[in-house]
Amino acid sequence: FEAEDNSGNVSECSFTITVNDAEAPDLQCPENISQANDAGICGAIVEFETPTAFDNSGEVEVEQTGGLPSGSEFPVGISTIEFTATDSEGNSVTCSFTIEILDEEAPVIAQVEPINTTADADSCGA
Repeated sequence: FEAEDNSGNVSECSFTITVNDAEAPDLQCPENISQANDAGICGAIVEFETPTAFDNSGEVEVEQTGGLPSGSEFPVGISTIEFTATDSEGNSVTCSFTIEILDEEAPVIAQVEPINTTADADSCGA
């Protein structure tokens, strides 16, 4: 800035304005997933989308930080998947969702051969 008085004296000054980005990105994880196991295995192949992230800086990186990757065979039970979004200023946020695989396949009973034996004489056993 510059200021001048009625006598023609001039004075200047300047200052710096720094804007700090302290706002974490907005990260939207998928809804929880629940499905039956695949036939013949104690789990299921599950695919999911990478979450979408937005940030006021426009630059945001999303990476999976926990759980099995999409397209993996998930075991029967509950697995937690976690993602982290980080912007160019280092602000980060995490989100997570669960994948539940239900064991809905009936057990298979193996065929057993008949057992034949002869009772001991004068006894109730063999």
